Amino acid sequence: MADFLKTTNISLYTLPFAWLLCITPRMYSMRLFTSSTGRSMDTTLPRGLADRARTEGAALTAATRARILRAEAAQANGCENVGYFAAAVVAGNFAGVGKGWLNGLSFGYLVSRVVYNWAYIKSEGPKMAMARTVVFFVGQGMIWTFFVMAGNRLR
Repeated sequence: MADFLKTTNISLYTLPFAWLLCITPRMYSMRLFTSSTGRSMDTTLPRGLADRARTEGAALTAATRARILRAEAAQANGCENVGYFAAAVVAGNFAGVGKGWLNGLSFGYLVSRVVYNWAYIKSEGPKMAMARTVVFFVGQGMIWTFFVMAGNRLR
């Protein structure tokens, strides 16, 4: 498997998975809201889920409400980041960065997003929040490493 990742560039295939990791927290928050309140998701205003959890969620416990809000925040953070990741992968490919680096950084970023989402949704204290922040910056470091490596190749 290690040889395959060094000889075959699959970094562009990680882009759909990165997008999927962006929307996974939304799916979780929708399921949690509907199962806890018995109310369906308002598909005419899907971005209003956090507001509904705050105002209409009388059936929600404080912990469930907080988890929904954190999942919504994790989803927003993913959507804010996925474009940078996509641009970094494309830049690395355009510049001819080595396949091992492209694949390693791409998979590393995906792992960082899985851990980030989990830590964000589950965090209920400052230690987990700090761990989430560290994971966020590790993922950002991978994005910037793509750009630096691409810049060095094109220099």
